Amino acid sequence: MRQTYVWVNINHLLLLRIHIVHGIFPELFQPGEWEFVLGYSAHTIDSKNPLPKWVSPECNEIYQNFVTSLPKLANNINFNDKEWETWNNDINCEDNFPSGYANKLSKF
Repeated sequence: MRQTYVWVNINHLLLLRIHIVHGIFPELFQPGEWEFVLGYSAHTIDSKNPLPKWVSPECNEIYQNFVTSLPKLANNINFNDKEWETWNNDINCEDNFPSGYANKLSKF
């Protein structure tokens, strides 16, 4: 029983933390963001959105879902910018987020 409890906690800790933040600060989330995180996006996926060259073809479905569910955000952050490819290839990407896009994202 304890092993299962620890496994669930470790593997779902990030989602639990995001859920707590959403419950306390729902204003930090733009329309559609929370639903996208939970996988509740009910949009028809438009596969006509070109996949940025640095994104793995395996991620095409989730990318299309993202672009279709959050079109304003996807347009604001322009994944075709070279800065995203550099960030994607950076071994310390969590420390080197593209600075030009920080103000174009919600606090979430």
